Amino acid sequence: MTCVSRNNRRMSVVFHSIYRRGLSSSNSSFVKIGTIVGKRKPPIPQDSPFLPHNYFHEMTPSILSHLQWMLQKDTLGQDMLLIGPPGAGAVFRRRLALAFCDLLQRETQLLALTQDTTESDLKQRRELVQKAPKSLDLEFVDQPPVSAAIHGRFLILDGLEKAERNVLPTLNNLLEHREMHLEDGRFLVSPSRYEMLSKNNYGNQQLVPT
Repeated sequence: MTCVSRNNRRMSVVFHSIYRRGLSSSNSSFVKIGTIVGKRKPPIPQDSPFLPHNYFHEMTPSILSHLQWMLQKDTLGQDMLLIGPPGAGAVFRRRLALAFCDLLQRETQLLALTQDTTESDLKQRRELVQKAPKSLDLEFVDQPPVSAAIHGRFLILDGLEKAERNVLPTLNNLLEHREMHLEDGRFLVSPSRYEMLSKNNYGNQQLVPT
């Protein structure tokens, strides 16, 4: 998949609200780009550290065509893969993804992949956490892919081509099957499988729907 559109017609972004319509409406529940209509998330506190800000501005027809393609993929419930040249192209793709999340008011987490990225960077790390004065506990801390899956946030994997082959199966299992085994004993599963396993009472206390 590539974020390239052959549709060069003039497009604009329109927000639909129960009470009014217009670009300035922060309470809009729907957004339309061209012929594609997508649903925005319920209002999120603007001070959320996971909510992108000021990425959606001065949109050119080319960028709007990319956003239209992304909105279509989102309405279909499909993941997106943005490809292009390195350098400035990588910066453009990252800003494009953040602009899309800004447009739909989606909380977002970003993970920059490198050749040194390990499985622990995708799942959990064991870190010392101070819970009381002069008291340190060793705990598993969720990394961006796990945190995004649990809380329903957008996950941006930047530099996917740099990932080593030994971490690709872990990524594929999460993106393709929505499943991941965590070191603290929990197991991430897709909502459909979670419901099936819950009905059978199959250890659902350790299952986490994503």
